[in-house]
Amino acid sequence: MTLKELEKRLKTLEDIAEVNQKRLNVMEDIEEIKKVHHAYVYALNARKFDDIIDLFADDMVEDGFPAGETRIGKKEVEKVWRAMDEGSRDRPYLHATIVAQPMITVDGDKAKGYWLWLGRINDPRRFISDSDQEGDEVIQIRPKLGRYDMEYKRVEGKWKISYLKFTVPWPVVKKLKQ
Repeated sequence: MTLKELEKRLKTLEDIAEVNQKRLNVMEDIEEIKKVHHAYVYALNARKFDDIIDLFADDMVEDGFPAGETRIGKKEVEKVWRAMDEGSRDRPYLHATIVAQPMITVDGDKAKGYWLWLGRINDPRRFISDSDQEGDEVIQIRPKLGRYDMEYKRVEGKWKISYLKFTVPWPVVKKLKQ
């Protein structure tokens, strides 16, 4: 084998190594983004609103959630989350959110994705326990299927949520009369 052939082969191997490193970096970024979103969902379920706010980028945009308006900037978004926190303290509820099937694409220090959401909220006026009177009213909101459309950006080496849009795009299926 000639020196030129060896150099050509080495260049090919270097190119392959570079492509593989890029793929590995993207896979690692996707896993980190999943962790950020899972932390968001955990904090949402646990009503740890400070933890949610920490996951947002400073130029965060929240589109239509939770009050149907668009907010720009972490400080504006934070006001709504703080109000939700304050408003929920005297009104306990059980909230369950599950996200699945993320579709994430990474482009350098930015990423986009969407998640399917399955959620249920029980908003009791009174929690029923053994000591409660029969007939206490409990308001139940049926399970729904929704979607998070998200954007993320790397800020000082960490992935942050930079755009959040939550929708329930599919109609609720009503029970058929028998």
